[in-house]
Amino acid sequence: MKEYLLSFYKEFNYPEEAVESLLKDYDILRADPKAWELLSAKLDEYETTDTFNTGKVAEAAILAAREVKIGEYSSHFLLYSMFSRHLRDIYRKNGMDMQIYHDSMMDLRIKLMECKEVKNEWGSFVCTWFDRFFLFTRFALGRLQFETEEYPAHLPAYEKHGVKVESGDIVINMHIPSGSRMPYESVIDSYKKAYEFYKGCQKDGKLVFLCDSWLIHSSMYEICAEGTNTHNFIKDFDILENIDVDFYYDCWRLFGMEYTGNPDDLPANSGLRRNVIKWLKEGKKVGYAYGVLVFDGEKVLK
Repeated sequence: MKEYLLSFYKEFNYPEEAVESLLKDYDILRADPKAWELLSAKLDEYETTDTFNTGKVAEAAILAAREVKIGEYSSHFLLYSMFSRHLRDIYRKNGMDMQIYHDSMMDLRIKLMECKEVKNEWGSFVCTWFDRFFLFTRFALGRLQFETEEYPAHLPAYEKHGVKVESGDIVINMHIPSGSRMPYESVIDSYKKAYEFYKGCQKDGKLVFLCDSWLIHSSMYEICAEGTNTHNFIKDFDILENIDVDFYYDCWRLFGMEYTGNPDDLPANSGLRRNVIKWLKEGKKVGYAYGVLVFDGEKVLK
């Protein structure tokens, strides 16, 4: 398994320091019978059933880390790294495009780099986020990531462009991974890929996308200049619910650090960061929003 992990980390261009740190922790876990049994039992379960209990995986990783006194973020990340070997087999068994596997597994690297920036540790502090990738229900299709989801009961029914969705209907939930720029052309390319991938979810030749993110909150629409990538992305959505928050919990997603409550503590090394800092200093709210858009295979319907 260690040889596989090394090849996996090289395949996805992990920093050398990260590889050394993770493999050192792997050796520590592997050398302890109790810790290794905790992890290998979850690996065996996944490799024999193609599934796992998400809560039990988290519990095993935490207990194994405590047993040998290493970081829980590293232990958790290592277990999902080991899962990647079997997920590759699942893709092949289902005749899937291996580019989708590659793009989906890039999310591990993204979260690894976020963990180093935010927590100064190699691993991931949001490992349960990986579950749906490994349970074969979330997929990276180009720049964006998608999964089927039931339309939330707390949102009003949406009826536009000849389609109607309400509580319990299946829509395509999208996520916006960090790590690279998001030109509008890449967004449309992802929508097109999702349109083909989720053919069975189309309604009269149209696909309904749902997004729940800090990025489409009304504050970001006002902060981002017209014509920018983010502004172009946001304006395609019909915002159904806009939620203000009293504390900037999503700060780490943009600034790479937890919010201290003082905007002056945030790095101001980009235009977007400076604009958000100014917004916060003015006492204005940030938050998150739910938005919907309808795509016909070529364009977003307005």
